[in-house]
Amino acid sequence: MIAVLLPVLNRPQRVQPVLDSLRLSGYPVRPFFICSFGDTAEIQAVEAARAEYLLVPWPAAEGDYARKINYGLGTRRSRGFSPGRTISTSTPSGRSRRWQSRRRRGSG
Repeated sequence: MIAVLLPVLNRPQRVQPVLDSLRLSGYPVRPFFICSFGDTAEIQAVEAARAEYLLVPWPAAEGDYARKINYGLGTRRSRGFSPGRTISTSTPSGRSRRWQSRRRRGSG
C-alpha cells in the first residue's frame, strides 16, 4: 500500500478528480489529504468523498506545503508508514530484480 500525502488549501473542487486519478492509476494507494484548520470547504469536500485526512494544528496559510508534508510524514511514521520505502524482490543470486533491470539498461 502506498500512502499518498496530499497537502491542500482552498481547492475543494479538486478532491474528487484527484481521488479518481489515484484509483485509475492501478496502484494500491491510500490517500491522506492534509487540511488546514479553518479551510472548511476543503474539509467538507474530503469528508463528502469519504477520504482520510489530517488536520494540521495551525491556521490556513499560503505557502505551507513543506510544513504540511513534514507534519504528514511525522504522523504517518507514528502509524507505521515509512517514507520512501521500496519493496523489491530478490533473485536466487540475492540481487534485486530492480537492480538487474537498471544494470541491463547500463545505468548502474
